[in-house]
Amino acid sequence: MKRFTDTIRKLEEDSNDRMQAIEGILKASAEAEGNLEAKETDTEIISMQAAENIRRNALLSSIASIEAAHQSHEIDQALKAQEANKNGLSLQVVPQTPSDRDITLSTRPEPHGFYDFH
Repeated sequence: MKRFTDTIRKLEEDSNDRMQAIEGILKASAEAEGNLEAKETDTEIISMQAAENIRRNALLSSIASIEAAHQSHEIDQALKAQEANKNGLSLQVVPQTPSDRDITLSTRPEPHGFYDFH
């Protein structure tokens, strides 16, 4: 749990740092005097956009990896259950209240008893 909270804290700090950098670039763009300074801030904005696109693509890739791992786990569970059924290791639960069909299938006829030879 501590590792999870540390990761979230680092992500939040990273997000705050990126937002401050963007605010600084926008402020410099607003205060730019001349074409050179305007082009410099424009280049910084483009580089920040490219970095954010790379970050977004990495996050999308992570989501795809997590979904693939989840699906792989589900498939593994299904295959294990199938293998257990095939090997006769499965446990079938009988309901507490049997249906009429279950009663007719599970009841045996009364035995005739021993034959009286006398």
